[in-house]
Amino acid sequence: VAAPPPPPKRIVTSERPERIVAAALRLEHPPTLDGSLDGFDRSEPIELADELRYRRSEEPFGAETAMASCYLNWDEQHLYLGLEVTKPEVVVRAADAPPLELDNDPDDIHADGVQVFYRVGGRDLVGYLVRPTDDGGILARPIPGEPMGLVQLAGGSSIGEEGYRLEVALPCAGLESLPPGSTIEVEIMVNEMRADRIRRAGQLVWSGRGGWVYLRGDRIEPGALGQVELLE
Repeated sequence: VAAPPPPPKRIVTSERPERIVAAALRLEHPPTLDGSLDGFDRSEPIELADELRYRRSEEPFGAETAMASCYLNWDEQHLYLGLEVTKPEVVVRAADAPPLELDNDPDDIHADGVQVFYRVGGRDLVGYLVRPTDDGGILARPIPGEPMGLVQLAGGSSIGEEGYRLEVALPCAGLESLPPGSTIEVEIMVNEMRADRIRRAGQLVWSGRGGWVYLRGDRIEPGALGQVELLE
């Protein structure tokens, strides 16, 4: 098992983020998917830890803002996403929680969790919103999808005093025909919720661009996908 990298530094910068590229490492065996990140190759992390990768609501990027380290692995059937999020308090939304009725926002975005989008070759864009649960599991919903249209994805989560870990196996048709060295398109968006709020406090976004989180719902910006190289 690869040793975890040191935690990312919190960066405040006026420069625009570079073109987003990353690597996904091939696995011989699936990870445990129990919230421990055991079995993940974590040697190529994607760090979300600066203000230009943060979409804010009222409060700007600061000392209490969440940070995330993301890991992408793959095999012939799945793209595996592992996530380590550092934040003072994890806000979990129950599957049977009463509806928030917040305009056109899906309720799932107003909790700690991740939105991930990916495309293989010329296939359709696939998106999921995945959230941790109190019992070490995950809840997942397709994007777009119905508010209660949960799907069963293999994965797990763990919640601690300094944040949470989440891992999920994303079904990825087309990977079986791609040789190592090929690229796929991916976007990762980590929703940040706080206990004293009704709406999410902000969102860490791999493609960067900063800005505001209002009125974005669970949508992705056109052209926001990054390039991920599939490595052995």
